[in-house]
Amino acid sequence: AEYAEGGHYRGWHTDAEEPEEDPEDARCLTVVVLLSDRSAYGGGHFEARLGGRGGKPAKIPIEGGDAIVFLSKHLWHRVSKVSGSAHRVPLLASPCYWPPC
Repeated sequence: AEYAEGGHYRGWHTDAEEPEEDPEDARCLTVVVLLSDRSAYGGGHFEARLGGRGGKPAKIPIEGGDAIVFLSKHLWHRVSKVSGSAHRVPLLASPCYWPPC
């Protein structure tokens, strides 16, 4: 995914939903790796609701080269608005073969 200036995914969401109505809802794990140096842009913070959909929002610190791994159906998250240069984040979501997903 590429987040450019003014581009962002501001709405709270999970990366897969119950019931599994779309093929992408079979995702179990999401891996996000930040490729860009944080000094190259502003904003673009990974934020998560700790404790579920109604949980308290928290900014998760991540620097270039860091990765975040989470259960696709359970972590409500978003990315804050980006300013400055675009930053790139490879996204990987695995099919669900693990019962707790």
